[in-house]
Amino acid sequence: MDALNTDLLISLADSQRFAELSGDFNPLHIDPHRARRTPFGTTVVHGAHVLLSAFEALARQGRLGGMEPEGLTVAFSGPVRTGIPFSLRIQDDTNCLRIQGHCGDDAVLRVTLVLRRAKGTSWVEEAADFTAQDPQDPGFPPAVTEGATPLRMNPKTLRALFPALAQLEERSWIADLLATTRIVGMHCPGLHSVFSGMTLHALATTSSTSAMRFTVSGIDERVRVLRLHVRGARLGGTLDTLFRSRYVQQRPLADLLGEVPREAFREARVLVVGGSRGLGELTAKLITAGGGDVTFTYARGHEEAERIVDETRAVGLRCRAEHMDVLDLASTRTHRLPLADYSHVYFFASPSIRRNPSRWSSELFEQYCAFYVSGFAALVDRLIRERTPRANPLRVLYPSTVFLDRPEPGFLEYVTAKAAGEALCRQLSLKHRMQIATPRLPRVLTDQTSASSDAADPLPVLLDVIRAQHA
Repeated sequence: MDALNTDLLISLADSQRFAELSGDFNPLHIDPHRARRTPFGTTVVHGAHVLLSAFEALARQGRLGGMEPEGLTVAFSGPVRTGIPFSLRIQDDTNCLRIQGHCGDDAVLRVTLVLRRAKGTSWVEEAADFTAQDPQDPGFPPAVTEGATPLRMNPKTLRALFPALAQLEERSWIADLLATTRIVGMHCPGLHSVFSGMTLHALATTSSTSAMRFTVSGIDERVRVLRLHVRGARLGGTLDTLFRSRYVQQRPLADLLGEVPREAFREARVLVVGGSRGLGELTAKLITAGGGDVTFTYARGHEEAERIVDETRAVGLRCRAEHMDVLDLASTRTHRLPLADYSHVYFFASPSIRRNPSRWSSELFEQYCAFYVSGFAALVDRLIRERTPRANPLRVLYPSTVFLDRPEPGFLEYVTAKAAGEALCRQLSLKHRMQIATPRLPRVLTDQTSASSDAADPLPVLLDVIRAQHA
């Protein structure tokens, strides 16, 4: 077979269907709201889904008929974000198949597959789809070090997602592969897992087992890597997985009451844009603790926003949460919040910030600019148009980045967008005779930086910034 090239796109609906087939309901793959708090900033496709998509392409070519894997080595080398096209290149060498997957310039999959004639009769339990449930969170190192998960799949769902694979007579090995993602995503490491690869081989004897067993066989606490030994119906070997950082929880408001004087911001009427988590959440809490009249906005984090409001009520204070999307400020349907007469505005709206080690990405740059340039400009325009003539002078904070002073590889698009944002702030300050501060903040601990060992405590950084704004 000559090299086979195919372009694919997996939607959120496809991922949900795959979760039902595989039993891997990790929110990283199917819940955009929860996935936004991971280092990826959005949902990503199951690695096993990408892998089986490659095998589906092989099956359509007739390459898998009567065959099964003798040896399989897989590296999930990068994320495939939901709804983003990716490409597969399949090369048939003399004694094995090699598969490479790319999303743009980024490698996302490397596979070496050795096939053999299928031995024995096919065995797999045909059952209904798995029922959605939350993944386990055994921590790291994991409290759960061994277990088993059933080998089963729904033939109807298999046909819907992988029609050519569903026609194969021998499908036990497919059930084995589905079990690997369920083990990693739901059991060990579970909630905070990232499946990084596997090395599997055909078992010497055909098994009629109804489960794939797993045992933790290696732990590297320095880089939070786990290796699992697995044994299923047709395949056994090792799975490699990372334990990604947990969500960063900002300090409860009750713990912040002593950080600022109770009346420090009593005269301030403050709008915090993007205040349902991260630095915006901490800013809203600190100013509320200092007696400020605070309204904070959220675009998708309704549950987080309600939690913050509840925190303020619990300590006898109050703040307001309002929905506002800075990408759609022109729409009265999605933006009903009056913007008149605030004394201070803090702008923390941001997309997910990700490292891009490849060549310049215009698409990524435009995503940043939609928030840091166009979105901010639209916000200022609304603030000026709705402002009453006798209102006090408006002070705005637009956080920039220390990466402009100390460049870091992989963040070219982000830094360039922030530089454009700083230039915009200077022009808007002159045009509207308003104060817009653009402090270049250091890397501080948030969901975006949770994997960084050098991320600083955000509390003292933000206290200095807020005090300067209200001096």
